[in-house]
Amino acid sequence: MNIVFLLTNYIASGNNTNLKSISASGHKVSSSALRILGEAIASTASAILRIKIGDSNMGDEGVQAFCSSLESVDGGLLENIDFAFKDISKESIRSIGKTFGNSYSIKALYLYRNAKIGDEGMMMLFHTLTEQESSAHKPFMSNLEHLDLSECNIGSNGVDALAQCFKLNIPDLTETTATDDSKNSYRKPIYLNLSKNTLGPSSCISLSSLCYSNSIHGSMIKSLVLKNCSIGDEGMRTLVNAFKERYCEGLTMLDLTGNDIKETGCLDFAAALSQSTDNIKNLNEVCLADNPIGSYGITTFAQSLKQQFGEAGNPFLSNVDLSNTECGLEGAVSILKCGSLCTVRLFNNNLGSDGFKALVPFIQGGHKNIATLDLSGNRAQEDGVVSILRAVAIKNEPDESALRTFVIGANEFGDESEQVLKELKRNRPELDIARSRPKVDQDLKE
Repeated sequence: MNIVFLLTNYIASGNNTNLKSISASGHKVSSSALRILGEAIASTASAILRIKIGDSNMGDEGVQAFCSSLESVDGGLLENIDFAFKDISKESIRSIGKTFGNSYSIKALYLYRNAKIGDEGMMMLFHTLTEQESSAHKPFMSNLEHLDLSECNIGSNGVDALAQCFKLNIPDLTETTATDDSKNSYRKPIYLNLSKNTLGPSSCISLSSLCYSNSIHGSMIKSLVLKNCSIGDEGMRTLVNAFKERYCEGLTMLDLTGNDIKETGCLDFAAALSQSTDNIKNLNEVCLADNPIGSYGITTFAQSLKQQFGEAGNPFLSNVDLSNTECGLEGAVSILKCGSLCTVRLFNNNLGSDGFKALVPFIQGGHKNIATLDLSGNRAQEDGVVSILRAVAIKNEPDESALRTFVIGANEFGDESEQVLKELKRNRPELDIARSRPKVDQDLKE
């Protein structure tokens, strides 16, 4: 604690020109120390931009103490705040809203693993901001770029409230209604992580509205991470209907890992990709891992993308994670036929040796556009591994392979595959091959 007081005095002295970040997460800090630290950071002498402090018992008292002096200066110059896993509730969210709601400086706010926040915390945030709205007339945290609320026990009501926060003081602009002043009333698109909350499909109504809100400036969300949020096929349909009907420029990444999305949801997504290309032209990364989609769903998804031969299909999506999606042989082959993909992950799809052999014609001599290919954990026996290593090892003239990273671990390796691997490394020294270490290497290390 003495260190905190010394640090505080140094910050407040005006002599600090180099210290920009304080990282002391996991350390117990008293509320009185947090209060004077907040006072020092609030002073004009402070150059602190990033703060990560306190242990898992910090609680509302600690956050409120830290924020108390910063409220009058809208959070000062702080750009990055980490209050993750601090046992905080809606009372801390109220303090954060009052202190940083009108901040032009704040760029990143980490609040993950605070289960007490819940829907009440998000509704408290909206209520706090509306109390300030009449005097401030500023968008909520207008320069915020990264918000992590994963594992905060938030449901659909909380998401509704959060969406309303982002829309405060943002005019619904069109090309004909926009003025020079109104064009300046916008917020930066953010990376929003709501993973491991029980959102359910109804939450996707509010989330989709953020994807297309404010047509002049595009989507309010740059990256949307919804891992393990139980949105299912119904939630997927709500999201993709927004893609079909509205302009979502600016949305670049969608992570829907582990949401019980099945064939129907994937077919809806495929239709949006192929039919509404202009609406989602910035969407270049999609993760559908850990969803029981099946072979037909993945095949249809692949067919919605640009193919190696022909102009039809979405040409913008370039990175896909289809790990553990039950894609089957046909699905895997269809994905390798796509002409716009540069990263493909097919981990844990039980392709086996037959699957690897089926992929050989599409990876012989490398691949023309895929730079990173993950085929690990597919339970292929050595004959399948050998066949695919030999295919990649072939070097055509001219060599048109874009492949630079090849992940093939957790499949069976033996003496023959080790020899072929050496040949592959000789032929393609530029290729980074990720795999399980052979047992002999482990024995030597031990």
